[in-house]
Amino acid sequence: MRCVRVAAPGAHSSRVLLYAHGGGYTMGSPDGYRDFGFSLSSATGATVHLIDYRLAPEHPFPAAVDDVLAVYRAVLANTGVRDVFLGGDSAGGGLVLGSAMAIRDLGMPIPHGVVGISPLTDITASGESMDRNRAHDAVITREAVLGGPRRLYLCDRPAAEHPYASPHHGLKTGLPPLLLMAGSTEALLDDSVRFHESVLAVGGCSQLVVAPDMVHIWPVFSSFLPEGRAAITTIGEFVRRRTGSPA
Repeated sequence: MRCVRVAAPGAHSSRVLLYAHGGGYTMGSPDGYRDFGFSLSSATGATVHLIDYRLAPEHPFPAAVDDVLAVYRAVLANTGVRDVFLGGDSAGGGLVLGSAMAIRDLGMPIPHGVVGISPLTDITASGESMDRNRAHDAVITREAVLGGPRRLYLCDRPAAEHPYASPHHGLKTGLPPLLLMAGSTEALLDDSVRFHESVLAVGGCSQLVVAPDMVHIWPVFSSFLPEGRAAITTIGEFVRRRTGSPA
């Protein structure tokens, strides 16, 4: 698997963050995330690997999950790596949450934590915020989710039978600690809120950050958004806390 490796000065080679970009499972590239990867590496002290996972429609589900698992296995095989985290935004956020479920089900070592930024957790677009925030979200609509991720990636198969593609429908027990972030006015808000609540309901560990009036995947725009920089700081604190080290 091709990955783009980004390491800020002082980043630990033993601390790794595997990151999946957004794009509805049909577009996007890790090359467009280099600056964001550097910000994540600076904040977390981790070496960031931006995963160039395969995209639909040429490569439908479960290709993207298989690719994340392949990278995860490769990192675990590196004896110099101690702490491994997963992260992603939008569809990439849903991808790493689904991959965490697959990792659990396969009996592999669980990641130290998962960061989901505006994650797409429900590929059926059933959250009420799809309608409630429709006038405020210029990026995500129910039609876009059903037409791209649902139709082209999952190929209209029953979402409830494929939780690795639609983690909202999956078993929430045994997951790693989560940090879920969403803007209060985005269509995917309920994807984070419902997932967070369902994890807590089964005794899991989840931290939810709802940023007032923020757009979809706002932390990615940390280069010019103060709220984005604040979100990066929160991600750094989450990762460093899970490693038991302030550095």
